[in-house]
Amino acid sequence: MARPKMRSQPSPYPILPFHALRACFLVCSLVVAAILSYFVYHLKQDNFKIPWTFLVLFGVALLSLLNLFLTLVLHLFRVLSPLFNLVFNIFLLLLWVVGLSLLGWNMSGTLSHVCNSANWGSAVGIMICRLYKTLFSFTLFSTLSAIALVVLDLKVRKDQNSLGKYNQMRDSAYDLKPTSQAFSTGALGGHHEDRPEPWLRAGQEPADYNSRNVSRERVRSEHFGYTSPLEQTHYDAGDYTARDRH
Repeated sequence: MARPKMRSQPSPYPILPFHALRACFLVCSLVVAAILSYFVYHLKQDNFKIPWTFLVLFGVALLSLLNLFLTLVLHLFRVLSPLFNLVFNIFLLLLWVVGLSLLGWNMSGTLSHVCNSANWGSAVGIMICRLYKTLFSFTLFSTLSAIALVVLDLKVRKDQNSLGKYNQMRDSAYDLKPTSQAFSTGALGGHHEDRPEPWLRAGQEPADYNSRNVSRERVRSEHFGYTSPLEQTHYDAGDYTARDRH
């Protein structure tokens, strides 16, 4: 049976802050959506017009829940891009700020009142007052969570740019096997008599010390992408001695 395909690139997000902030955002969005569902249901039952502030907040809460679900799927099975996540989180943050501002403007009188029978008249009124305040509180917490998620995305994106682009390890065209063998046998640093020269073919022996030295220099220069002319590394001992005598 074929093994499931695993993602090759690790997630750039730190595990604890990523999941903690998303869990807080999830809880706050769920509470806001649940309270607004209760209000919308009873307003429809009593044939009241639904305030468009409630509709905006309800839509923002549903979009936030959908975004959390889709990004979780990407995080688990693919790789969640910080730039991709940042764009959507900024968009959601703007919507939460708008919803919070509208809710605070429309509920300014309710938020300043005490939820008691003197102000609300009955137990049902007291419960509605408490639900309004709970709705405002969790809307505020959702906005703060959205801000924290945007800050996390910016930090991860900055760290990702500073580290560079991720690439899978693969054989490079510049990795020369003779060069790696030369390093492992110490041919570039010092010659071992009990091991053959790695750049020689099977059964081939070095003619003299100069030819062996030339081979070392050529391997070193080719390893770093530069091939020096033979004249720079090969000197004939007889010519050198003759020139020195003159």
